[in-house]
Amino acid sequence: LACAQDVIRAWVFARPAAPADFSYPFVFGGGGGDPSVLVDGRPRPGTLPPRCTSQKECRALGVSLAQGSEADQRRAFEYLQTGCALGDGRCCSGAAAALDFGRGAPKDRRRAFALAEKACALRDQRACTAVAMTYALGGDGVGKKDPLKAAALLQRTCDAGEGGACLKIAERRLF
Repeated sequence: LACAQDVIRAWVFARPAAPADFSYPFVFGGGGGDPSVLVDGRPRPGTLPPRCTSQKECRALGVSLAQGSEADQRRAFEYLQTGCALGDGRCCSGAAAALDFGRGAPKDRRRAFALAEKACALRDQRACTAVAMTYALGGDGVGKKDPLKAAALLQRTCDAGEGGACLKIAERRLF
């Protein structure tokens, strides 16, 4: 997802004469791939380490396994949780997504939101955008609706260079 987002953020469009909405469908293949290869294309090691010991290792293992089988997703969640505990914001975001979608762990929106907030505090700007949107829209009992807090967080995140936050501000759908 992050790779696709980076590519899309680099797209440049001519300025329209009037505001315009558009949609573009994406179809990502998955599953049924070669089980000897990790999602990121690296050969799968014979045995995975029982636990990761650094932020970088935890993130690499977690991301590589996140879209695999159920067993891989459970391992990915464990690695991402460990990386989050070691202070890696992207690992916290990955663990939050796993909880939000119930991939590798039981669905738990409250825990997911708490991990997204931690990721934001650890300067994962995409997580800050997600947290801001929860405050903007209300989170089904997860986060209290607070448009002013959302606006401030989106502005701070946009100022830090996160294009998704800038887009949400430009849309003006929230405020």
